[in-house]
Amino acid sequence: MNLDDNPRMREQFELGYDIPRIVSTIRFETGQVVSENTTLIVLDEIQACPKALTSLKYFCENAPGYAVAAAGSLLRQYYYVGGMPEAVSAFLERGLLEDAREIQL
Repeated sequence: MNLDDNPRMREQFELGYDIPRIVSTIRFETGQVVSENTTLIVLDEIQACPKALTSLKYFCENAPGYAVAAAGSLLRQYYYVGGMPEAVSAFLERGLLEDAREIQL
């Protein structure tokens, strides 16, 4: 899911972190089956939607069966934080890169 050129998807993240609603919208937008434990959700150009980055925490906490990866060409912090939901969640708690690095090790 490219967030840079999909305003409808960005709007879904702006509405809040209701993971079933977000997943339903991804299904609709992509025309693909999205299932827990079998589908990798890729959120490309995540820097275009800061709430999508924050949603990684909610995927991790409320829907751990979904595998979610994030990519972005302009999100410098992401180079250091990485795509692991637990590391992202740790970083978002206090905004410290060291917290994410501790999880990654």
